Parts: sequence; structure tokens; C-alpha cells
Amino acid sequence: MSGFRAWSLIALPPDERQYGGNTGYNDDVERIYRYDSSVPNHKQLAQGDLIFVRDAARVIGMALIEKISVFPANKVRQRCPVCGQVSIKFRKSKSIPWRCTSGHEFDVPLAESIAVTGYEARYEQGFLRTPDAVPVEVLKQAALRPNDQLSIEEVDLGRIEDALLRKCPQTRSLIERFLQGIALDPLDADVWAERALPFIATMTDTREKVLRSIRVRRGQKSFRDKLIRRYGARCVASGCDLMDIIEAAHIDPFRGENDHHPENGLLLRADLHTLFDLNLMGIDPEELTLRFHPRIRDESYRRLEGRSLRFSGLALPASAPIKRRWDAYLLTLRRASCE
Repeated sequence: MSGFRAWSLIALPPDERQYGGNTGYNDDVERIYRYDSSVPNHKQLAQGDLIFVRDAARVIGMALIEKISVFPANKVRQRCPVCGQVSIKFRKSKSIPWRCTSGHEFDVPLAESIAVTGYEARYEQGFLRTPDAVPVEVLKQAALRPNDQLSIEEVDLGRIEDALLRKCPQTRSLIERFLQGIALDPLDADVWAERALPFIATMTDTREKVLRSIRVRRGQKSFRDKLIRRYGARCVASGCDLMDIIEAAHIDPFRGENDHHPENGLLLRADLHTLFDLNLMGIDPEELTLRFHPRIRDESYRRLEGRSLRFSGLALPASAPIKRRWDAYLLTLRRASCE
């Protein structure tokens, strides 16, 4: 699998940090998450990733990362003046307030300025407050590699999706946008080509099923028949009329019977269907023209670049799912430009 990931990000005020060696970051939790190159997983966060921003007691909210800025910076690191270690703790109730894990007590830590690479993950346009949606303990249990010391920790969205949607239904559109940005590495396709996984109702597992089950499929018969009646018996992208290799493609990923609506479908040649599912082929919603990811260099595909979709009548697909899939295609392009 390639594409975007989900993360738990801890934003704590300085007096709530477990250790005082790190003086903390000036986070604006509903807009910006700040961190630096001394933080584990600092290179892993990426534009398009889903984040859960939390403090020690609650999950404050969710968002998709819109942009990550990188810049040179300096940070203050505090050490024990006796042994030099950074594992020090401030104790409000003690006459000698500071203590390191080796047992040394002192009034003032030794401060030093060190050069680091600074990062700002911005998400101000789409932040969604979710203070009661998921308990912090449940989010921690969803960690892929649990570690209480990590402030940036990858989580398995599938473990918490059901509870999240039940408690906070407004998160559905955010999760859908995140899942539409996930793509299967084409090199993985052969491994999963003949493996048909059972349908699972959650959006996360359903999207996983779509990505890992790219195989020769014509689609559900009644859905395919409706598309043939609506658009004619040929691929709307290439014009191919060999129906043995023409498939019924969902525009919005299939999650249930409602997605079998003919306005949410296209007839595509099998290879083009695969590229569409991988977000390597996009459809410009303004002109209904084809666009291909720069990785697609084969001349037979490049000849289709900019070609308008072909429909036999006046019926067209619904504009909303086309726009959502176009946004997912653009996300794939932006992610590629950052690699």
C-alpha cells in the first residue's frame, strides 16, 4: 500500500509534559502542529494524512494535513547540570523543583540552544472539533506500534472507525476524503489479483478491499446493465466496444447498494478501470476530459490525454462524485511532487 496514513498528535502545554528536557512547541491546535527533527516520526507526516490532535485527557479534533512547511530552527534543550541527561522533571510541590531520572536534584536546569529542522503541519481549513468522539485510551489502543513516549504515533483507523462514526457522524465526510486519497502501489496489484476478500461494512476496510482486490471484474450485473442502457455498450474513455473487457466502474468507491446508482458509474475498459481506481487516471469535472498521472508514460495512454468522455445520449454521471474523484487524483499528483 502507498498513500496517506492516520496519526495521533499530542499537543501538551509545558507544565503537562512528562519530562522537562524539551521546552515544548507553540502549537495552535486548531490550525497548526509544530515539531522538529528531534521528534520520532518527524519525516513520516505528509500532506493528505489524517490526524487526531489530542492532549493528555481528550481528543481535541481531526483534520487532513493541507501543507507541511520545513525550515531551519533552534530549540532550547534543558539538561541536568550534574549528569547532563535530558530526562528531567519539574515538581511543583518540592522545595528543590527539578530532578533527573538518575536522582540528581537541582533548582535550575542547564539550558542549551541546538540547531534543528523545524516543521509546521497546517490544517486550518478543515479542522473538525471532536472532544467527545473517541476516548484517548481508545485512540492509544489503535496505535500500530504502541509507545507512550511518542508524540507522533501512527494509528489504525479501522480499529476506531465504527465508534467514531457512531459518536460523531459528522466525521464521515472527512474520513471519506482521506480514504479517497489512498492508492495501491501498482507493484502490489499482482499479489492481490486473485484474492477476493469478503465485504466488510466499514469505510476503511471497504476501501482496503477495493484497493487490494483490483482484478478482472465486470461489476454487479444489474448495475452494469443500467450503465449500458445509459451510456451505450462501449468504454466511455477509449471507445472500445469489446464488452468482454468492459467493466462497470464506481466513481465513488462502493460501500453499499446506494452506490450502485447509474449516476455513480462509468463503463471502462479493464485497464482504464484499474488506473481510475488507483487515482492514476483522473476525469476533469469541468470538461469531462481524461488526465493521466505523469508516471503513465505508455503512448497508448498518452494518446487519450485530454480526450472527452464518450456518451451515447444526453445522460451524464453525477457531478459530485466526479468532483470528489478529481480531488483524490489531484491529491495523488501533489503527493508525487513531494516525493
